[in-house]
Amino acid sequence: MRARLAIRLVIVFGVVAAACWTSVSLGEPRGTRVPPPPVAESERNYMFPPMPPSPLRAHELIENVLKVFPEVDPDELMSFVHKEFPMEMRQVGELSKKHMERAFELLAGVIRESQELIEIREDNPKLFELRLNQLRLERRATLLAEECLVSKPPEREVKVKELESLLTKAFENKQALMRLDVKRMQAQLSDLQALIDRRASVKNAIVSSRMLQITGEREGLEW
Repeated sequence: MRARLAIRLVIVFGVVAAACWTSVSLGEPRGTRVPPPPVAESERNYMFPPMPPSPLRAHELIENVLKVFPEVDPDELMSFVHKEFPMEMRQVGELSKKHMERAFELLAGVIRESQELIEIREDNPKLFELRLNQLRLERRATLLAEECLVSKPPEREVKVKELESLLTKAFENKQALMRLDVKRMQAQLSDLQALIDRRASVKNAIVSSRMLQITGEREGLEW
């Protein structure tokens, strides 16, 4: 009895598998596939946007990545990217020939970083220069490290020394960024302490004002 049941299950499984294989190999007629539901705004991955379904040309790749940043001026953004990240843009072009997904993600990262830099360029020029320099140094170090792995002596020893020098510069630049961040936090703490002291000096007035507010007696007393 069990043997017959096992045979029937094998036959049924074979028929189902054959049907699935046939539907995949023959394909479905156009217009019969149900499109996937739209992705909610909160579920989109803005750090690494989804890869388009087919290979893209350079301008198509840029257009697709820019869709992730609808709030920016594309002309200003791409002008900044080409000016400040020429090496990265060349790498995007090379990757797009063999690894479109990596090119897509690299370009998205460069554009996101460029957007952040543009926002701080006018407000804090010093921070802008340090941030931009840090990005350049770290990207150069990453590329140089990859070259070290595939190089042979004595070229490898030369590249290793160059990488060490590059990382030293990146470390010093990072230190300057951290010192600048400490100054910013110290200024914020100073402002906060000044606010606390000022509130303490007018404690009775603040308490009386809040009393009138929560009891409703303040209505009509505003300037």
